[in-house]
Formats: sequence, structure tokens, C-alpha cells
Amino acid sequence: MLSIIALTTFIFVEAVLAANQPSENLWDTAKQNGLNKFIETAVQFNLQNVLSSADEHTLFAPVDQAFEVLQPELQKRLQLEPDFLKEVIVYHIVKGRVPKNQFHNEQLLTTLQSEQPVRLNRYINSGEDQIGFWAVNGVNITESDIEATNGIIHLVDHLFYPVSSGDILETLKSNLSVAGANFYNRIVAANLDHELRQDNPITLFVPSNVLEQPRDRKSVV
Repeated sequence: MLSIIALTTFIFVEAVLAANQPSENLWDTAKQNGLNKFIETAVQFNLQNVLSSADEHTLFAPVDQAFEVLQPELQKRLQLEPDFLKEVIVYHIVKGRVPKNQFHNEQLLTTLQSEQPVRLNRYINSGEDQIGFWAVNGVNITESDIEATNGIIHLVDHLFYPVSSGDILETLKSNLSVAGANFYNRIVAANLDHELRQDNPITLFVPSNVLEQPRDRKSVV
């Protein structure tokens, strides 16, 4: 009698485990989870082959809204520069399966974009509850651990971008914002561009779009 109960329990546990196992690869799982804009973009570069392969990957997948909140300058650049668009999308794919329970603060994960890393950070809210959240390259991870047969998906609410390989002036020149372009032009006009091409490390604070706008002096306190 005990052997029958044990066998029944074993069969039940096996059935539960089997039911919880993913049955679709990363590509099909992304489609099933409504990541339509990511799919539309990724298919342009045949990334379905990568996400359908036997190799395991972690996908930090931008939700559809992430594409809708892009600044106009960035939307235009992504449309006009397919190589840059590919770099951005590939940068969201990490080598190997990394579930949330393996995250740790300041962790670097190697991506498929020239093996450039992305960084994970844990942020804790102030207050008694101490509720926190995870971010990748400063972008909020809104949902974690969507399992697939060949990896795992974490959803993010914005796109993030590879680090520029140029110096600080070249990075500023290729900046995606109007503020960055305006500030670059002012640096060149003031003949200060040579200062930013030196080998010494430098931190540059660039005025935002708001600060670039002319203000009524009477409103300044």
C-alpha cells in the first residue's frame, strides 16, 4: 500500500514539475508576451535565429511603451541608422541564463553587442517598508523571470544604449538630445574643443533641454 502511495506521489510531483517547465524558446516566448515592437525590430536583423537557438541567453526585453516614449531625436536616428538600431537591440541580449535570484548589486553581464557589459543595480526605497527594485543600466526592470526553454526574459520600461567608443567630445557630438548638440556647438564656438580631447579623465555636466531655454530674468530667484 505504501509503495502505491509513494508511486502516486512521485507521479503527481513529476506532473506538476512538467507543467511548470517552459515549452517555448525565447523568440516564441517574447511573441506570446506581447513584445510586438521588439519582435518587429529584432526580425530586421535575423535575431530570431539567436533567440531560437539552443544557446542560452537572457533577454532584457523592452515593452512596447519603451519604443513609444523615445525622444524625437532618438527616434529619427534609430530610423536613419540601422547599424545603430541593431547595436541597441543586440545590447539587450546577455550571454547565458541569469534569473533574478542570481542578481547582485553592481553585477556586470556580458552582452552580444561586442561583449559590452550591462550593469545591474539594486535600489532601495526610503521608508519603513524598504521596498526596492532592480535596474539594468539605470533602466527599471518591471517584470522578471519569464522562463523559456533556452533562457529567460526580464522586461524593462526603457531602451538602454551601448557605451560610445569615442572620446568625450565625439560622444557629445553624437549625443541624441538637442541639448547635447547645442552644447557641443557652443564648445566649438568658444574654441574649447581641444580641452576635451586631452588624455586626462574629465567629467562633463551638460545642461538639459530645460536649462537650454531662455528664461525671464525676473523668474530667477
